[in-house]
Amino acid sequence: SCLACKAGFYCPREGQSTVDDFCSAGYYCPPGQKTATPELYACPPGHKCLPGAKSPTVCLAGTYQDHRGQSDCKVCPAGSYCFTASLCPGANETFPRACPRGYFCPEGSTAP
Repeated sequence: SCLACKAGFYCPREGQSTVDDFCSAGYYCPPGQKTATPELYACPPGHKCLPGAKSPTVCLAGTYQDHRGQSDCKVCPAGSYCFTASLCPGANETFPRACPRGYFCPEGSTAP
């Protein structure tokens, strides 16, 4: 019997017998994808998706991502901080937060 294309890959051709086409950077591919860039699975803000991603990867502390469909996270700029810890499980950074008065925040800061 036929099987769904594996996660991280896409199967664009009819009659395909092997899986060898990676999902594109900036997208993730759950099983059964037909295209390398499935619009429903563009990488969400606060995450990155490398080629062949099975699911989005949360940006690490000190980085952020404010756009959809990206393959990397940006380093938090000087004067700001970016953290992933939050009261909400699975929280991620989609924008840098301004460094408060009384603190200075070098590039890549994770807290004031």
